[in-house]
Formats: sequence, structure tokens, C-alpha cells
Amino acid sequence: TAAWNKKLSSFTEVDPQFNASVAKSISAADTAAWNKKLNSFTESDPLFNSSIARGISASDTSAWNKKLSSFTESDPRLPMGNTKGDILYWNGTSWQILIPGLAGQKISLSKDGLPNWVAAEKLKGLFPALENSFQPTLPPRIPPLQPSPPPLISNTSSIAGIDNNFLASGLPRKKPSEALAIAMLVTPVVASLILFLVNLTGNMQIILAWGTVCITGVLGFIDAKSLGMGSPTDLKPTGKKHGGPIAIAIGIIGVWIIGFPLYFNSRKRFGSLNLLLPSILVTAVFLVTAAFFTPKNLPKVDAPEVTKVLRTLLREQVMKINPEF
Repeated sequence: TAAWNKKLSSFTEVDPQFNASVAKSISAADTAAWNKKLNSFTESDPLFNSSIARGISASDTSAWNKKLSSFTESDPRLPMGNTKGDILYWNGTSWQILIPGLAGQKISLSKDGLPNWVAAEKLKGLFPALENSFQPTLPPRIPPLQPSPPPLISNTSSIAGIDNNFLASGLPRKKPSEALAIAMLVTPVVASLILFLVNLTGNMQIILAWGTVCITGVLGFIDAKSLGMGSPTDLKPTGKKHGGPIAIAIGIIGVWIIGFPLYFNSRKRFGSLNLLLPSILVTAVFLVTAAFFTPKNLPKVDAPEVTKVLRTLLREQVMKINPEF
């Protein structure tokens, strides 16, 4: 009872740890706000969502880091010029480049309608309206007579006084005849068949072989002349003329194994059929046939087989004269 009478009427406990912590400042209002907290929240940026940047992915960023610092686009269908003044033209099947000509040369069209560089004096009489004046005023353009693409001139200005519209007029091109070329291929084949089927003597075989070589040389001369090989318009890239019909005939007859197929390769620049492979096959067939059927050399007089034959013949003759011998 005495201790009870000494009890404290009130007591306030003080926690030194609590008073020093952050929790001491939390009020009842803070606790109420905490109880109203959001369980989840997604933030969105209306400006970002409506911009182009929103569609950029990680792969787009990776591709951007691999971008080319510089790029030059080229058309794979057209050849690229390497020299100032190169001219692009259509040869009937593909685009080709005509390199710049030499000083004083002018552009002219060859027999097959392709542009070529020729000396200025070679053009006299070809363009009467342009002989005394090289002004931009030109004769009326000739309409194209066939739908083949006209030659394309890369430089739009007039060249040596001849307007590009005239060069690109689409004049009809005469296709070269293949009759003489076919005859050149058939001649060695016929000779090979004769060597194979007919039993000719050695001299006749030699005459047939050389005759075949000479005939193909003559046919090559006529064909080259009809195509215009070695003409003023048949120029090499250096500006010099190609070999003419006489040089071609000498090459075929002199070195037939090389000159014969090479001639068919040179015909391609005139737009003719590519007969290089058939000419190589014909050359091989003719050479093999000629080598196989060439007569062998006769044996020497003192060869054993000759001695044996002579003894047999002499014995037979003696037996006829004197059977008892």
C-alpha cells in the first residue's frame, strides 16, 4: 500500500533512438497518403509518342552506326567512260564506248551504221550542206526507219560541226552477208571428206590440201572487201586502220592454222555472226584429217623389207627362165 501510494500520476517515455530516426517526422497525414499510394504507374511522353523517333529500333541504330561515309551510284547497264570525251553509242545489241579521236578527225557513220573517227578530208562530199559551214543550223533530222535504239552521244554539244541529232537519226543498218563466211567453213569440211572417202595419191592429197588453203584465202579476200575491212572508217582505237583484204588473204594462206579462225573473230566488229568456235572446229578437223591421210615416206633402198621384195622378184624371174635352177 505504501508503494502504491508512491505511484507516478503520469509518465512520458522517451526513446533516444526513435527521436534520432527519420520515422519521428512521419505524421498522420503522411501515413494516410501512404495508404492511398498507386500500386503501379507507367509514364508516357505525348510528344515522344507522336514523333518519328518512337519508331527507331535497336536494329535501326545499329544500321546507322554502319552507314557509308560516301557512296557513288553507277548504272551497271551502261559502261563507264574513263577518258575525257568518251562517247556512248548503241551498236544494235549493247552499249559501247567510242574513245576520243585524234586531232583533226571527225565523226562519220560506217557502212553498218556505227560511228567512227575519220580524217576531215574523207567527209568531203558526204555532207554537202556542212562542207562550207559548221554552224549549229543543221539539215532536217531524218526520221528513223526501224525501231532499233539510236546511238547515244554522251556529249550534248555538236561535234566537229555535225549535230548529234544527225548521228542519232537511226539510219537503217545493212546486215552483212554470211554466204562467203559459210562457204569458207564448208570448203575445208568438203576437203576432209574427200581425203577420208577417196583413195588419192600422195601428190593429189597435197594438191587438195593446198587448194583448200588457197580457196579459203580467196574467199576471205572477197568477204573482207565486201565488209569494208581496211577502209577509212575501219579504225583501231589508236586511230590506225585495220588490215585490208590483201593482208587478210596473205594471213590466211601463209599461216592458215592461225589466220583462218582469227579472220572469223575479226568479222564480229561488223555485226556479223560469231563464227569463231565453228572455225576452230573446222580447222581442227581439217588438220587432223590431212595429217592422218598424208602418205608415209618411202623406205630406203637398202632397207630389209626392200631387199626381201627384190630377192623374191628375182627368184621368180629366174624360175620362169630356168625351172631347174
